[in-house]
Amino acid sequence: MEHGTRSGYTHFGCRCEPCTEANRIYSREQSRRKARAIRELLQPIAEGPTKHGTWTSYGNGCRCTRCREAMREQTAKRKHTNKLPVAPPVPLAPLLERISSYVGEPIEQLDRYVIARVCGVSERTVTRWYQTQQVQANICDDIAIKLGWHPAAIWGPDWYVETYDTGEVA
Repeated sequence: MEHGTRSGYTHFGCRCEPCTEANRIYSREQSRRKARAIRELLQPIAEGPTKHGTWTSYGNGCRCTRCREAMREQTAKRKHTNKLPVAPPVPLAPLLERISSYVGEPIEQLDRYVIARVCGVSERTVTRWYQTQQVQANICDDIAIKLGWHPAAIWGPDWYVETYDTGEVA
């Protein structure tokens, strides 16, 4: 082990005066480097084609208040505009009719366990369906396919339009 080095202080645990001094010098310089880097980030960018108060200038390294605020607004806007519209739920009754014909039992005698097994969902999900009398539209396709039907055959010809048509042309 060589005395008077930072590794002697940190890795070997030597606390002699030369090793302690080497660690002190390194720590002081490290603090100065961090402070310099922070000051450089907080400095406004040089005059040029980029304006302050835009998310582009923030992306180029400017951290002034106007650029940070612009980036915050852009992030919030992107967060809210990228969400897909939630399709409205569909009624439970048509699904129960199809399950009844699939299983061969009257609707009144259908057990929640049987419904869950046939649909490929949990009993808790079936309980939620009974409470709300609705089925989430995002799983209707999978349930209908498991029953061997098209969702429109279960919920009617308007099923697709009502739940997924946003009015936009692809």
